[in-house]
Amino acid sequence: MINACEVLDDAPCPTVKLDNRAAAREVTEHLIALGHRRIGMIKGPRRSPLTRDRQQGYQDALSAAGIPLDERLLCPGDFTPLSGYQAAETLIALAERPSAIFCESDEMAIGAMSRIKEAGLRVPEDISVAGFDDIAFASYSDPPLTTIAQPAETFGREAVAMLIEVLEGRQVNNLMLPYSLVSRKAQRHADLRRVSFAR
Repeated sequence: MINACEVLDDAPCPTVKLDNRAAAREVTEHLIALGHRRIGMIKGPRRSPLTRDRQQGYQDALSAAGIPLDERLLCPGDFTPLSGYQAAETLIALAERPSAIFCESDEMAIGAMSRIKEAGLRVPEDISVAGFDDIAFASYSDPPLTTIAQPAETFGREAVAMLIEVLEGRQVNNLMLPYSLVSRKAQRHADLRRVSFAR
């Protein structure tokens, strides 16, 4: 057995995974560098290790920039467009709404953008949105989505290669795959563009 992508803690088998914590930190730092200080987060399923690691990365970036965590900016989701839509509704209803939202999946980000625009707000001029996965629709959404690209096909290819190694009796080490930040159309927050942040 090989555990790939959504890796279990202490899996009793070789794993192929992404550094979700580092990736989430990088996309949050990207939003902070644009001047955003109120950054909402739409999370994945509660029991998912991806959800936990991505939230930790988000919190790491806020902490490094000296931005206090506001629990009101954290909304539950389940990686579907509907959950992103519903969470965005909650976030834009806040008295102090976020100027950016980081979604733990692109599908939730697309759902969130739909609700934001229905409310008469502009993406990214009023609220910037970032996702995670770089699914095919991310570059064709309106606007194109800034996101974290992870090598989906490589996950499958490496997992099968590792499984063959195991079946042939060879020692297999865990594998961490690379990710990249794909910056498409994000908005520098006009009110904070001259603010410098501690790193």
